[in-house]
Amino acid sequence: MFKHDDIWIDEMVNRLSRFGKIGEVLSEIFSHIEDRLNELDKRLDRIESEVTSIRGDLKKLESNIDQVMRDLSDVKDVLIKHDENITEILRRINNLELTVGAASESYFVYRFIQELMSREEIKRFERNIIINNEEIDAIIECSDKVYVVEVKIKPRISDIGALLAKMELYKIRVNISKQVIPVIIGVYIGKEVESYARRKNVYVYKF
Repeated sequence: MFKHDDIWIDEMVNRLSRFGKIGEVLSEIFSHIEDRLNELDKRLDRIESEVTSIRGDLKKLESNIDQVMRDLSDVKDVLIKHDENITEILRRINNLELTVGAASESYFVYRFIQELMSREEIKRFERNIIINNEEIDAIIECSDKVYVVEVKIKPRISDIGALLAKMELYKIRVNISKQVIPVIIGVYIGKEVESYARRKNVYVYKF
């Protein structure tokens, strides 16, 4: 705020009026200065009012931001909880897949054994044999043959290669004189995979 003394200005005007024309000019100048000071006072009042209003808006904005941050924190907590629930659901699904996969594998092997029993005498049957960290789904030993079985719902060419490698591991480990026959059991066996398997003398059993 500009501060001025109206009484002092009036006194100066009265004194200057004694000097004739010069006094009139100076009186006019001082009067103009007083008007300008009054105008500046009003402008400063408006600016101060606007600054006060802006401060109020900033406080409201700060309050709104604080509320938004609290809401985001709540949302974060909810998302973390959902993530934990989803993780648990995925774990259960994975366990279910393993259970269903094991049950399906057992069923497919059982069906294959039933077919063998109609024409061969089964001497020995083993499941999930581990040889050199490789798992063989089933070994079925008959009178003059041994079947090395791999179960895949949708086998690929690479699965045929893996089966042949497991068969060789078994032959080395057991050193058996009987004929060893690799068997691939599957549900969705493509023509290319089936053709490759038969060329490699792999018995293909489809459901």
